[in-house]
Amino acid sequence: MDRRDKILYLIDNSFNGSQVKFAEAIKRSPAQVNQWVTNRRAIGDALALHIERTLNLPTGWLDKEEDNKTNNIQSFVFYADALKGSSNDSCSSGGDGVDVPFYTDISLSAGKGLLSDIQDINNMKMRFPLAMLSKKGINPKHVVCIIADGDSMEPAIPDGAIVGVNTEDTQIRDGKLYAINHDGLLRIKVLKKRPGNKILIQSYNSNAYPDEEVEAGAIFVLGKIFWWSVLL
Repeated sequence: MDRRDKILYLIDNSFNGSQVKFAEAIKRSPAQVNQWVTNRRAIGDALALHIERTLNLPTGWLDKEEDNKTNNIQSFVFYADALKGSSNDSCSSGGDGVDVPFYTDISLSAGKGLLSDIQDINNMKMRFPLAMLSKKGINPKHVVCIIADGDSMEPAIPDGAIVGVNTEDTQIRDGKLYAINHDGLLRIKVLKKRPGNKILIQSYNSNAYPDEEVEAGAIFVLGKIFWWSVLL
C-alpha cells in the first residue's frame, strides 16, 4: 500500500467511508482529502507525519508496505478523534459501536491505583464494536485505551501500539497481561503470583528486561489487557 491506499483504507474502515469525518479528525478540509484520494495532490512527508500524529498512528506507518499495523486496523476497526461536541460521558454508544476514553497523555501518582487518577487531557475516544466486547463479557463502561510505551513487550506489543484495558478485571491470574501503576509509572506487564505475598513482573522482551519480583502492595492493577491488535 502507498500513502493514498492507506488513507483510503483508513477512511473506509475507520470512518465508515466518510471523507468528511476523516477530514475533521485530521483537521483538514474535505476538499483537500478528496484531492489526495483522487491523486490530484501528493501527500508530502510533513502531511503524512501530521496524519500519523493526529490519529495516534506509529511514525512512518503510512510508508510501511506490509506491516502488522495495517493488519491491526483490518482486524479490529476503530477510530480516534477529538469528537467535538460529543457527550461528556466517559462511555457513549451509538449504532453497533461504543466510544471509550483513549488516554494519550497520562499522569499517575505513586501509590494510587484508581483509574480516576489518570488524567484525560485530550478527550480522545476510540470506537469498539459492541458485539466484540460482549463476546468477551466486557462492560464498555469499564474500557479505556492507552498507548504502549517502550520496547519491553515487543515483538507482541510494539512501541506506540494502542492497547485496550478492562478496568473491571483487576484480579491477577498467572501469565495474563495487565496495565499497572508501579510507583507512579504506567506499565504493561505479565503478572504472576509468588509465595510470600509477592508478584513476579515479566516482559516479553526478557533479554533486555529481566524478571522483577516485588511486594504485592508495590503495584496497583489498573486492569487486564484484552486487545492491542486483535481480540484476545
